[in-house]
Amino acid sequence: MESAATPAIPAHLGEMTRTWLDAQLRAGGFIDERNSVAGFEVEPLGDGEGFVGELGRLRLQYERDAAGAPETVIAKTPSRLDANRGLGVMMGAYENEIRFYKELRSKVGVPVPACFGATLTTEPRASIVANRVMGQLPGDITMRLLDKLTAAAARSPRRFGLLIEDMHDAVPGDQVAGASFDDAATALRALATVHARFWDSPHLRRSWLRPMDTNRGFTQALFRRAWPTFVERYRQVLPPEVVTLGNYLVDHGEGLLGWSGTTRRTLTHGDFRLDNILYNRDDRGHVTIIDWQGIGSGNGLTDVAYFLRTNVKPEIADSVEDDLVAVYHEALCAHGVRGYSLEQCRADYRLGLAALLHRGALLVGLLDLSHERGQAIVDRAIERSSPKLAEITPAELQAQGIRATRATGR
Repeated sequence: MESAATPAIPAHLGEMTRTWLDAQLRAGGFIDERNSVAGFEVEPLGDGEGFVGELGRLRLQYERDAAGAPETVIAKTPSRLDANRGLGVMMGAYENEIRFYKELRSKVGVPVPACFGATLTTEPRASIVANRVMGQLPGDITMRLLDKLTAAAARSPRRFGLLIEDMHDAVPGDQVAGASFDDAATALRALATVHARFWDSPHLRRSWLRPMDTNRGFTQALFRRAWPTFVERYRQVLPPEVVTLGNYLVDHGEGLLGWSGTTRRTLTHGDFRLDNILYNRDDRGHVTIIDWQGIGSGNGLTDVAYFLRTNVKPEIADSVEDDLVAVYHEALCAHGVRGYSLEQCRADYRLGLAALLHRGALLVGLLDLSHERGQAIVDRAIERSSPKLAEITPAELQAQGIRATRATGR
């Protein structure tokens, strides 16, 4: 999986080759040595949705009939946008998803696309050493090097390639349109299944699976840099109370990051939203979850808050919020989680909302959102979440122990 041997992993969809496809399909046993890909067509997908990746549907033709070989697959490669690719490399997004399919896919307990090929090249030793050194530096020092680090990450020689099942019969959610109560409840039950499977699990102890508070000094420095840009861009829709909350997080955000990475740890999806949820066409009570690039370990209510306040139809969000948190909690308990009350779940949800603001501002300040749909997704998320975020006060965070810390590493 980790060798850089021929055939070369494509850097983007435009570099896709029959040779690489042959190697992946043969390694997985989908075709044998007597067969090969005779040709393929590439259909780009997800314009503006894959913020750090490039998506495409490949229509495959084979030299011989191959029972069980896929006629179409979804290919994922890193983004061609330098800023987004650099961020994806720095955050481990590409490696996360490939290793997820190799190591964790069978353990999540919910439908996930089949994998036809997942490979990456080895991280250069110089990069490993540099990352360790950077992880020990104070965040403000690392921040001074951010542009150089991002540029260097964008130029990284590492390659990442993923081939997964084309779920063409499923119905994708639409984050811009928003979810109904029933669709949201179905999604949250699936999420609770994943969280329960990994609740304080030894499977979280993997070197590549980052706790949400990893390098929190650096992450907090990123937030401080991004916050003024975020406020200026969304000044017309941000209530003054949200600006006050964000200003508090400028000084106390490391405490929030510490909470997110150390309390009630489970496998977090990191980007649990409607566009990454595929509903069964014949029974919308069942879903398939996609896009595992943002996974980490930490408090699962960060996923719940991210989903609820940015994906549920705004006209019903306030009236169904408490019920949907209860749906999630009930499913969590049904799958074996004990000693976690609904009251504590609701308190964690409130902190998850504050984490949503912290993470959202950070990403808006770093990502290239040049696609029209990508910008629409972000705009709707901010418009929907802002009224609820305005209810959270610095005093509430203080009461929950979210105060300034001085961490340089984790």
